[in-house]
Amino acid sequence: VVMNAVPAQVAGVGRLVVVTPPKTLAETPAVAAALVELGITEIYAVGGAQAVAALAYGTETIPRVDKITGPGNKYVAAAKKLVFGAVGIDSIAGPSEVVILADDTARADFIAADLLAQSEHGEDASAVLITTSDALADAVAAEVERQLETLPRAAIVRSSLADFGAVFVVRDTDEACALANELAPEHLEIMMRDEESVAARVRHAGAIFFGAYTPEAVGDYFAGPNHVLPTGGASRFSSALGVHDFLRRTSIIRYTRDELQTTARHIAALAHAEGLEAHARSAMLRIDEERRTIDGEDRLDDESASPVSFPAARESDGSSSAVHHPSSIERIKPRVRGLRAYTLSPERGGIKINQNENPWDAPQRIKQETLARLRGREWSRYPDFVPTSLHEKLAAFAGWSSDGIVAGNGSNELIQATLMVTVRESSRVLICEPTFALYRQVTTVLGGEVVSVPLAPDLSFDADAILRAVDASKPDVTIICSPNNPTGGVLEMRDLERLLARGGGLVVVDEAYFEFAGSTVVPLLERHKNLVVFRTFSKAMALAALRVGYLLAAPELACEISKAVLPYNLNAVSQTAAEVAVEMYETEMQPIVRHIVAERARLFKELQATPGLRPVASQANFMIVESDIEPRRVYTELLARGILIRDVSGYPMLAKYFRVSVGTPAENDALVAGLREIFRKEGNQR
Repeated sequence: VVMNAVPAQVAGVGRLVVVTPPKTLAETPAVAAALVELGITEIYAVGGAQAVAALAYGTETIPRVDKITGPGNKYVAAAKKLVFGAVGIDSIAGPSEVVILADDTARADFIAADLLAQSEHGEDASAVLITTSDALADAVAAEVERQLETLPRAAIVRSSLADFGAVFVVRDTDEACALANELAPEHLEIMMRDEESVAARVRHAGAIFFGAYTPEAVGDYFAGPNHVLPTGGASRFSSALGVHDFLRRTSIIRYTRDELQTTARHIAALAHAEGLEAHARSAMLRIDEERRTIDGEDRLDDESASPVSFPAARESDGSSSAVHHPSSIERIKPRVRGLRAYTLSPERGGIKINQNENPWDAPQRIKQETLARLRGREWSRYPDFVPTSLHEKLAAFAGWSSDGIVAGNGSNELIQATLMVTVRESSRVLICEPTFALYRQVTTVLGGEVVSVPLAPDLSFDADAILRAVDASKPDVTIICSPNNPTGGVLEMRDLERLLARGGGLVVVDEAYFEFAGSTVVPLLERHKNLVVFRTFSKAMALAALRVGYLLAAPELACEISKAVLPYNLNAVSQTAAEVAVEMYETEMQPIVRHIVAERARLFKELQATPGLRPVASQANFMIVESDIEPRRVYTELLARGILIRDVSGYPMLAKYFRVSVGTPAENDALVAGLREIFRKEGNQR
């Protein structure tokens, strides 16, 4: 009574009904006392299968219930199975059972007592010993006979042991645990060395009792947490009766129009796959643009654009409700809260080759000329609203018209600005992954849908797959990072032209590393008005600290993108330094770029010659390396040597890879030496 009623009371069930055979309360006053203590007042003197039927369907005197719990004889179990569906049940309880795992450290008299305790439940009860000791098996058999002589229910026990009792002697603990899992017992006792370790290998058991001083009877009467347990192998899929058995979960779904706009096409596709046209129409008619305008205005919901689910528990006899007041954090779009912030590890190393930076600082001539031009500048005055002088120098440097150029606070700002003016709810942005994570991040924040095309198995661009995805999804924007970050691969010019010729959305090429590849897509701008090119001063130009980037596009397109750029986005210092760097590129920066390219080739050969490493050829100032040792371990061990690399094993397709930037010759030598030491030590340990 206690073990069935208390979980229901804790769950908040309002109506508790007890059925028990006639004469039970008179003949067993302890049961009546338990009902009084629990405060249960609805009690019916009816038992067996007829009691189950009355509870499930109701009678003139017994109103029906929602759930039936509690064990009974085989007729009660059969009745519960028959009424399931009209009413909920806890389980179909069979005869009680115990399995005891024991080795030569266990006491035979304790085991015998527990086997007999289980057998006295009834003639169909099961008591089984599994042991690794022949001597213990013999001792337990003798002890059972000795203790049985004084038991008042000896006849029942003998019948139970004869039909459903057994002693198994197994080779070792592994075989013992395997047999216990096969039996999946209601009760499992463990009397062996290192009981915790043995229990960890048992996957199926209703309740586990540890050690010589935890007989199964403590669970029957005192220990809890509940002794209404699965029997007959049911512990493979069910658990002890608990509070959760008296709770219901209701899913509550609310979409805004904007969220449905984002997902309706997917809903319709699944409905069509099942041949359910009405399902598809019920979603699609709601996003019909002609139906979205009401009284001449496009109505927008204030709620966030993602589905919100509010889990709720319900009592068995009713439901609960509460007014929900959103917290400040709930005002943030769920899609944003679901993202991981774009960030980088704060760890530092003496050799920093984790961010694709130029290993050589900006030359002194560039710094000195920049400072000279700034010396007489008033800091109280804003920088140029439109950095015309910089635009003109970039036009000459890039071979494009100055009115088709937008300078920004790093190319990241221009990526964001381009997506801001193109991406709306339900817009699609196609990217080739693995790639720069910011593309997905910004698209998701803006409410767009990312269409991901995996790179080829060799981590090159799969041009045919890209074109198929463009035809199928018709993206508003396609972003190609070339050379790609983090793989260093380049999309061939002919494949890019095929992509541009498909028409439709914008094609964005992020050329953050083009100087190291020795090629650019800028000549295609004249023929393809849907092309946008990003560039940065952070890599080859060695101005990462000053955050300068620029985009090249058709003038009319550049004008629209510039509307999403904040006023005075590029400070005077950065503007001036960028101008000087462009002016001095051929004399000051290009020799450094050539040096990095040469070091890239040398580093590739050194890594290729290191057992356990397989670098991927790159046309950027970095490369990824496939490793036979888990990349995080490589990262940690190199960091201990003062070398900071990038663990990219969390990227799609890169579970075995880390990334290294090309450093100075000394830095590259230190990296190679560190890696060879790590892999040599690993080889020796194996």
